[in-house]
Amino acid sequence: MSDTTVPTHGSPLWIHANTLHLMAAAAWMSILLGIVVECAVLMTRAAAGASPNLVQTIAEFASSVTWAVIVCTGISLGSAAARHRERIMGLMGLLCAPLAWALAKGVQHGTLAMLDAPVDKLGAAVLQVGVLKTVEYTLLALAVAKLIRRQRSTLAQHFLVGLAIGVVFGAAIVGVNIWHAPGRVMPLARLLGLAVNEIVFPIGCVAVLHFISRLNDLATASEPRTAPEPLPSSQVHAGEAAGENHD
Repeated sequence: MSDTTVPTHGSPLWIHANTLHLMAAAAWMSILLGIVVECAVLMTRAAAGASPNLVQTIAEFASSVTWAVIVCTGISLGSAAARHRERIMGLMGLLCAPLAWALAKGVQHGTLAMLDAPVDKLGAAVLQVGVLKTVEYTLLALAVAKLIRRQRSTLAQHFLVGLAIGVVFGAAIVGVNIWHAPGRVMPLARLLGLAVNEIVFPIGCVAVLHFISRLNDLATASEPRTAPEPLPSSQVHAGEAAGENHD
């Protein structure tokens, strides 16, 4: 018989009772992460000599926050699972990454259109980057799930996982963007900003997952343990009768 989400006596829940609080915390952390990463991108571009465009900046902030909230909060939901955590986190990464990428691009283009700014057409590069990000955050979710399973995993270990994945897939995503750029040449400011975004964000996302898993462990440890249910009176009398017969 397959497992169900309905808890029975003595079997753990699929999702702990504190899940909504964890998801709210993950959402706020993700919003902050999206803002911080986009600020880092803007500072990198400014250091490279690029002048910020207000409309484009607003659209990119909206896109960054949308992406961060959906992908990090979605994977965090998997980390709150009490059973089959690794599989659920991997599945959430597989499902949330393409959804987050599509919505982030939709929000960015919608914001530009609303502000009467020119909107670039969605080409093959967007689809290819979306596929790369799907693979990236599926692997990231699986790697973080393995770390969470270790009771003594540290923030530094999560940082290294995010850095490694960010460097590998960041290089691939930068390569795709260069390949599709006019003349296969990207402006230095845009290139550096893209590299910072693709490396810093996975590090921040694994940090969010680390803190959410710790909050989940603390909340689970503080939950009161349910006492064993008393036996029905009929079973008690039957047991007493069996004892008398035995005597």
